[in-house]
Amino acid sequence: RLSDPFGMCELTRSFSAYDTLVVIPRTVPLPALRLAGEASGYGDGRQRSLALAGEDDIIPRGYRHGDDLRRVHWRSTARYGELMVRREE
Repeated sequence: RLSDPFGMCELTRSFSAYDTLVVIPRTVPLPALRLAGEASGYGDGRQRSLALAGEDDIIPRGYRHGDDLRRVHWRSTARYGELMVRREE
């Protein structure tokens, strides 16, 4: 049975045989991202422990090419609709 979105036209066909059809979405190549070995972004070369940072210390900013993907702040990403990363200050 086939119908248009408004239900104004309808077509019904019957078939005696059947088969399985698998539909796979096409793949889209993504740009390369550096995942490891990036600078921490603290400026003075020291890394702070993330365990010491609380929810109040997180100031999200937009993702920039080369940012460590482990620093993605998923709650802000969902809120703003774009990839956001944590920046503790």
